[in-house]
Amino acid sequence: MLRTIILSLSLICLAPVAQGQANVRKAKKILNQVSKHYKGLKTLKATFDLTITDPNAKKPVKKEGTLFLKGKKYRIETDETDIICDSKTRWIHFKKSKEVQIDNYRPEDEEISPNNMFTIYESGFKYLWVESKTFNGKTADVIELVPKTDVEMKEYTKIKLYVNAKQIIGYEIFMRGGSKTLCTVKTQVDNLEIPDKTFTYTKIAGVKEIDLR
Repeated sequence: MLRTIILSLSLICLAPVAQGQANVRKAKKILNQVSKHYKGLKTLKATFDLTITDPNAKKPVKKEGTLFLKGKKYRIETDETDIICDSKTRWIHFKKSKEVQIDNYRPEDEEISPNNMFTIYESGFKYLWVESKTFNGKTADVIELVPKTDVEMKEYTKIKLYVNAKQIIGYEIFMRGGSKTLCTVKTQVDNLEIPDKTFTYTKIAGVKEIDLR
């Protein structure tokens, strides 16, 4: 009788561990599919909503934007700022102040960027499938990413990815201190013809250029 009780308790204790391992494997399978999908794309254009929540602010900050991606080149457009990168040089155009900052692009300085957002899990993260839920009207697998190393040095504590049919349809970045950034992908068009000039800055009259190179 005692042996039966001990065996039963052991099985109860091992069940969460086994479930956790299964959720890690499930997350890896989904993430591998996501990575394969995005690595197979020549270009990508997406529109998105950003909601930035700060516990010290009265209300969230909301923005809309468009992302263009072509290899290691990217362009992000919002009402306030355009960020343009041709893989060597990066231009940040602050529309309100009529300034553009120019610097050399160093991908190692951007821990989270359009270039690695879809494959960021491949190094430096533990991952876990959390649940399946409705996100922006679609069924999504929720996968949580947590940094493996230098945890205290990171500005964020974890990232949640929302995946539907091999596509990331949204993500949340949880910052140290309680703030949170939610990105919801509204539309995505794959392999659109995007000219290279999209990823270079065109001089604008009245806009001051600040060269930081």
